[in-house]
Amino acid sequence: MIQEHRQVVLSRWLDLALALFPDTLAASGPACQALSESMGMVLDRFEEGGEACASGVDGIARLLAVIPAPPSRSMSVFTGLRELLDAVAPLQADRSFCRERIDAMTMAAFDRFMEHRETIYKMKVEEARRSMHMLLRRAG
Repeated sequence: MIQEHRQVVLSRWLDLALALFPDTLAASGPACQALSESMGMVLDRFEEGGEACASGVDGIARLLAVIPAPPSRSMSVFTGLRELLDAVAPLQADRSFCRERIDAMTMAAFDRFMEHRETIYKMKVEEARRSMHMLLRRAG
């Protein structure tokens, strides 16, 4: 079902993400390209789910973790996918399958998102410590 409408779904999903973060993501920038590739991986492996989608989900989560936005706003990228797939899924059974898959994907994305955010903050703290250490060495 998704493969039949892949290009349309991918285009609309990417537009939705760009609309959520207009000040951060430029339609022609490298971040947009990386996001598009990760979204494409998710759509290509959507039917399989789980580990098959993991690299695409991780790519999306990694990119969203860098954007200074609340997690709820970042994860709404996946809620938007649910709405897009509801529109192309002809049967209720297909919609239920898609919703379950997206719910699991959103939870996995949130876990990865928070891991990436934690890494970013650890890097910032470490950089601040190094700067402070250098200042103290110069002063002392």
